[in-house]
Amino acid sequence: MKKHIIALLAIAGVSSVQATVDLTPTKISTSTSAYGISASNVFGYTLGEWHGTWTTSALNNYVSVKNEVLNIQIGAAAAKGRGEFAAVKFNADTPLTLTFDMSEGSSWGANLASFNIEYTCNVYGYSEDGTYTLIGSWNTGTIAANSVNNTYSVSPEITLTQGDYSSYGLIISVLDRSNVGSGAGASINISNIIVTEAKQIPEPTTATLSLLALAGLAARRRR
Repeated sequence: MKKHIIALLAIAGVSSVQATVDLTPTKISTSTSAYGISASNVFGYTLGEWHGTWTTSALNNYVSVKNEVLNIQIGAAAAKGRGEFAAVKFNADTPLTLTFDMSEGSSWGANLASFNIEYTCNVYGYSEDGTYTLIGSWNTGTIAANSVNNTYSVSPEITLTQGDYSSYGLIISVLDRSNVGSGAGASINISNIIVTEAKQIPEPTTATLSLLALAGLAARRRR
């Protein structure tokens, strides 16, 4: 009898079902910063609260939310290496992938072809003490701002490294990668920001086998 119980328990296992964490922004808190948003900044945020930062005063309010769509603008006044950032802290069980839609907004100015920008998305996992690890990353590489207007539309899928983390952080940024001082700008719309995660649940047959094994064990003990 003992061998049969062990065999039944060995067969028992779990399967995973897909669940989602919706990170759709409904509002955003904004501020200026010379260095944008860092991973350590995000750790201190309230869960689910979006924050936006621009790195020069000339870019005031270039990070915003309208109709649950995150809009990030970039202007040539940003200066090379500066830009705009949006970030949110969230919780998830065993995160697997991050997806979002990134579509054209608008572009303007006479120097668009020379105004180069880069969009990036980084995801961090945090331990309880705030120590963080980069667990997923994506970027467009350097593109010309004139490629955004009515043409740029992507839906990235970022695989997130598994780990035992207490919370997670997402930072989306747009950076100036050129030396154009004025006369150009572009914006992009980001929506449908979702983390897909796997939750472990017993399979129906597994649950039945587990109950049978426990019943057999109880019967053996009564003898």
